[in-house]
Amino acid sequence: MAHPFEVRVERTVNATPEQVWEAVSTAAGLDAWFMGENELEPRLGGAVRTKLHGFTMDSTISTWDPPHRYASTSPEAATASTSFDDVVACWAGS
Repeated sequence: MAHPFEVRVERTVNATPEQVWEAVSTAAGLDAWFMGENELEPRLGGAVRTKLHGFTMDSTISTWDPPHRYASTSPEAATASTSFDDVVACWAGS
């Protein structure tokens, strides 16, 4: 049985908050750096679908606060979620 856990990683990137938001919260942005083919409905409760080599992962956007916070949760596992909290809080020159 899986147990809830959290992994926190902080990165500073040379980009504006809007550029980072675009990269993590749009299908085109995700396709540019993340594996597989991505579909995303950009809104709270929107569907996220990632397809990779015959495998499909579906999730739902559970936090939507542009351009500060994004999180999605997979219905397959109650403890599985992807969260980009305060992903644009730091950028070059700040």
